[in-house]
Amino acid sequence: MSVIANCPRCQRVFRRTAMIYCPECLAEQKLSFEQVHRYLDTVPEAFLDDIAKHCKLPVKELEEWFFSGMLGTDTRKIRYVCQGCQTPLIASNLHGRFCVLCSAKLEPSPERIAEKQAADKAEKAEKAFKVAKALMDSLENQPPPTEASSPYDDKHYGFISKRSNKSR
Repeated sequence: MSVIANCPRCQRVFRRTAMIYCPECLAEQKLSFEQVHRYLDTVPEAFLDDIAKHCKLPVKELEEWFFSGMLGTDTRKIRYVCQGCQTPLIASNLHGRFCVLCSAKLEPSPERIAEKQAADKAEKAEKAFKVAKALMDSLENQPPPTEASSPYDDKHYGFISKRSNKSR
């Protein structure tokens, strides 16, 4: 079943089947993809920025192909800049968009998890203490209850005393 949709590249309306791009953009993308592969055959350790300049493609599109693995075996040769420390790397040393060292800093270690849990527990205990203290302060500031205001007073609930008199 086909659906009418807008192409994400050119915004033209087209009948969408399995592909998300219109036929014209798909043909352009195929040509661009072949051009990138030809460039990588000549310069195997090129940076994504250099590829984008040479092939006249948006860097964002190249990054999409790069990180999705669409560039195939050439991905291992492409050079990329770590987004954490800006170190130039070969793709095989990347973990997502970061180098090994930056990704290790970002990944939660067991020690960091334990520290976070301890800090959360201490924060909850402090909040509970503040609530209990506020409650105690509010109880200390109230006047003592009088006999007339007692909810169990026979004068207030006359039916209790009548019922208790009938049963005796």
